[in-house]
Amino acid sequence: MLYIGLDVHRRRTPVAVLDESGHELFNRNVPNDRERLGEAPRGAEPGTPIVFEAAYGWSWLAELLHEMGFEVHLAHARACKAIAHARLKNDRVDARTLAHLLRAGLLPEAWIAPRPVKELRMLLRHRASLVRQRTLLKTRIRAVLADRGIDAPVALWDGPGPASNRTKPGGYRRAGSHAGASAAFEGVGRSHRAGRAGSAGRRATPSHHRRHPAPPGCRRSGSGGRGAL
Repeated sequence: MLYIGLDVHRRRTPVAVLDESGHELFNRNVPNDRERLGEAPRGAEPGTPIVFEAAYGWSWLAELLHEMGFEVHLAHARACKAIAHARLKNDRVDARTLAHLLRAGLLPEAWIAPRPVKELRMLLRHRASLVRQRTLLKTRIRAVLADRGIDAPVALWDGPGPASNRTKPGGYRRAGSHAGASAAFEGVGRSHRAGRAGSAGRRATPSHHRRHPAPPGCRRSGSGGRGAL
């Protein structure tokens, strides 16, 4: 019986093949291509155990090996102390160590979730990422409003969504808060534009056209007669 260990990387994967006695029969780097990576363990019979760590983008590899009829094992990366604390450490040694752990029955394994569970996990992670981005933007907007002395509404930009959301009873969107936030930002925009327009007007007026106060005892000629000293 053979035991196969893979040290998965982004572009290439070292493949180590051991026999029942632990002798290494094969160990070389294979590009991360479906055809070429699938050809590396072709000499193994269906049901041969094969192991790799939970690394970057490993789902496609697990599905490929399942389709080829291998017994797939997923090593728990943090629990593999034999790899983490090894003195001699490189990619081929890591692949061989995984195969040895699998052969000796000492492999700390992680659960390989089925495709529906993986898709649900990806959806929930993506939603959590969007919620974090929304919270960051809300915090930044509140800081900008607070810097200008504007009291932001409690619900900053919740507003009416698509028709499917508006028809649901007990929805979490509230239209009034959206109007309050819009009014606050319109006020900030108007004050900013007014300040820029005023400063631009002052810069555009020539100095000799500006009115200056008359000296004491002197009356302007347009105010009812000639000025007298």
